Amino acid sequence: MAGCPPERVGGDKKGERPMIVGGAAVSTGLFGSMYRKETQALASLPTPHSVQRDSLAATHRNTNPGVPTAAAMEAHPRHTHVASLDALAQESAGGEEEDSDEAKLARLGPKEQLLVVSCWLTLKEVGLCVGTCIQGTPLDSDKYLSRTQLIVSGNLLLDIIFSTLHNGAIEKSRLGFQKVCEKLLRCPRRDLRGLPAEWLERLLERLFAHDVPVVRRSSQLSFSVLAILDSEVANTHRTLLERAMLFLLAVAKGQAPPPGPLLEGESQVQPADVKDAGVLLRAQVHALNILRHAFLDTNLAKELSSYIPEAMLCALDGFGAVSWAVRNSSTLCFSVLLSRSMGGAAQRKTFGSGEFFLRYPSLCPALVARLARAADALIGQGEMHPELQPVLVLLAQLAPSIHVRDDQAHLDAFVPLVRRCLCYQNAMVRMMAARSLHPFVPVQAVPSFLCSQLLGSLPARFALPAPRAFAHNNEVHGVLEAVRWLVKQNTVREDSWPDILESLAQRSAWHLLCQRIASHLDWVLDQRLPPPTRLVLLRTASDLLWAPGGVLLHLPREQLGAAAELRDKTLAICLALLQTHEDPASTQCPMLDALLAQASRMAARQHMLTAGTPGVPEQERHAHLQAALVLTRRVRYEERYMALRAIKESVLGRLGLPPLSGAWRYAVSPAVCA
Repeated sequence: MAGCPPERVGGDKKGERPMIVGGAAVSTGLFGSMYRKETQALASLPTPHSVQRDSLAATHRNTNPGVPTAAAMEAHPRHTHVASLDALAQESAGGEEEDSDEAKLARLGPKEQLLVVSCWLTLKEVGLCVGTCIQGTPLDSDKYLSRTQLIVSGNLLLDIIFSTLHNGAIEKSRLGFQKVCEKLLRCPRRDLRGLPAEWLERLLERLFAHDVPVVRRSSQLSFSVLAILDSEVANTHRTLLERAMLFLLAVAKGQAPPPGPLLEGESQVQPADVKDAGVLLRAQVHALNILRHAFLDTNLAKELSSYIPEAMLCALDGFGAVSWAVRNSSTLCFSVLLSRSMGGAAQRKTFGSGEFFLRYPSLCPALVARLARAADALIGQGEMHPELQPVLVLLAQLAPSIHVRDDQAHLDAFVPLVRRCLCYQNAMVRMMAARSLHPFVPVQAVPSFLCSQLLGSLPARFALPAPRAFAHNNEVHGVLEAVRWLVKQNTVREDSWPDILESLAQRSAWHLLCQRIASHLDWVLDQRLPPPTRLVLLRTASDLLWAPGGVLLHLPREQLGAAAELRDKTLAICLALLQTHEDPASTQCPMLDALLAQASRMAARQHMLTAGTPGVPEQERHAHLQAALVLTRRVRYEERYMALRAIKESVLGRLGLPPLSGAWRYAVSPAVCA
């Protein structure tokens, strides 16, 4: 067993005085040693480090064949797996006589290892046994169990939890302690019903103790507190839960917790009087870890839903803490809160922004203020504000509102703030900002918003021979990334395509958007632009033209409107780009290979689409097939690989591409295999 039992609450360093619970002096339990009489015996046992060292040495010796020498047995008498050489000879002779108990145990492993494992198993069974015995005992009177015996039993379970670092032993002791608290809270005797509340107060005070480790995410305190909270009667006013949450949220914020009831027999420790900075930081870490465990508990999900906004803001504050431990605990707590606030992993992608802020109305002004503060810090282009990334991650998890309501006008405050983040120098921030803009643009207003607010705000390129195309490439890349994400999220949904096709046929919003994207495709050939910006443009056209299911591939050209012109121009731009970079040694810059690979795939797709379309003349079909096969013989590996993928998609009829007929399929296969 590792770890040390905590000091008794209210005890001094010179000696421990009995813990007073409800006027009864108890000399065991939380807060005192379980085995005072065996102190000397325990001191004589080897330390965990020596056990581990000796066990490894014994394992190493046992893997070597042959009979151990007498010198080895004298040096390590305890780690010999057989009692003597005679026992070893009996085993080698065929085991005519039955093995002794010591020999059977020796085969299982070193004696010290068996002792440690047996201790864990014993502690687990003791915890469950104590809880089961108390749960099945009537507590109407002191006939079977007195109040002092119940206190001793509860303190024994808490002592097991706080004196071990084994998750299995802690978990089983936690279940036993929960059974004890359930029995006490449902007991008709008033003096027994108050024991879990007293235990809870002492556990909350131990957040400021020096001897409670933070290892395993404060599992000792977390399991103990949750055992009491889970034991309260469901569908009632949970006073213990309310007391614990108010205390934990205050400590997690670095504030003085609200005072609790004064326990009988000793003066209450006031955590607000603690001046040690290390103790306060450790208490803050404990509080965040307990909050994380509490929100992970599905039994408390309904009761804790009202505390989600305050806990989320508390976790956001922890991202800017000086201590790494606080930042780490805040990150873990925020991830759990993010999942719980979205209704779980199953509903995360379908949780609308309007519904989210309608459920948690206090989060909207708080997040707007924090995002504004983080966006103001981006003006100087210095170090990124610590709260910017988690806020953008939260907003990116939301879905757009299908129907615009009058009471959602306050959500428009996020749009200008997120747009300011599109200009940040960090590429990951720009990508997260692009995803965060999606929830606040209604589905019906996407094409008009893209044309007027995003593509319409792009500056004009500098004329040649200017060395740069734009003064701020980060802004252009961020805006194009937002355009691509909005197009992708609306074209990937099958229920949105009837409106898109109707708009293309009527030459309305989506028709104008295709024209605007086609007007910017010339930027792909401008080598003054960095390859990531040009790659985003190509991917935007690909997401619109090659949507899942190939909706636009089988329609007549007159029904496609500007989408047909966008397809033709995309093919011409891709072929021109590939022709410009024939020689790999001519141009070397980051992400150029990814740009050319995307161009090769789109060009091969278009060639295979034309070749597989019914009614195409055989000569034209052959020309397109040969053009697609030429792309598989490019110098760059990325270009060859993506061209082969496009041909494979056509041969198998994937992504809506028309499958090739038998004769042409056999004509393509040898060339691809060669």
